[in-house]
Amino acid sequence: MDQWETHAHFDEKQLSAIDLEIALTNFFNRINRAIREQAGKT
Repeated sequence: MDQWETHAHFDEKQLSAIDLEIALTNFFNRINRAIREQAGKT
């Protein structure tokens, strides 16, 4: 799905929420990788 297809399905607020969720997931994955914590362990 490209950028224009997503705009047909989601409004700006929803796209912002999706972007934030992706960024937070990426952030926590990087933190877990740095401290070698297995995902879902705690």
